[in-house]
Amino acid sequence: MTEFNEQAASRICSHMNDDHAISVYGMVLANRSSPNEKGEVKDTKMTSITMNECTLSYVLCNKESSDLKTTAVKFDPPPQTVPEVRRRLIEIHHKVLAPNPYWLVTDPLSLAIIIISICLAYGTYAFGGKEGLSTAITNVQLVQNLITTIFGSADTFAT
Repeated sequence: MTEFNEQAASRICSHMNDDHAISVYGMVLANRSSPNEKGEVKDTKMTSITMNECTLSYVLCNKESSDLKTTAVKFDPPPQTVPEVRRRLIEIHHKVLAPNPYWLVTDPLSLAIIIISICLAYGTYAFGGKEGLSTAITNVQLVQNLITTIFGSADTFAT
């Protein structure tokens, strides 16, 4: 197994911090020392890298204090060559930044948009198109008042 020299490790850390900060941030979120840590993660940095792991530092800010923390991302199994480390970092990048469909139902805004879209689609289908949906909304005073307040008119809402 080839080892990094200090200069190569420093260059990789600088490159990751300068050009791939979002990847480092995602790695910190996925590998915090305690997943139950409360607070906002800020100032993420890759501080060192070896053939076995990379070490990340971050500041955890909450209402009472800001603490400097570190976490390590272990390479399992350890890469055998320096170019393999690059491929492993790319794999980790894709893993930690991949979209999670579960977010659609855990984020209140996303969930509200999905529910409203489903209701509009069903209303359009059930009432025979935009005109039927607009007429149905107009016939229910509470819904009409709500829609008029937000969109200006039921016709604007239905289009």
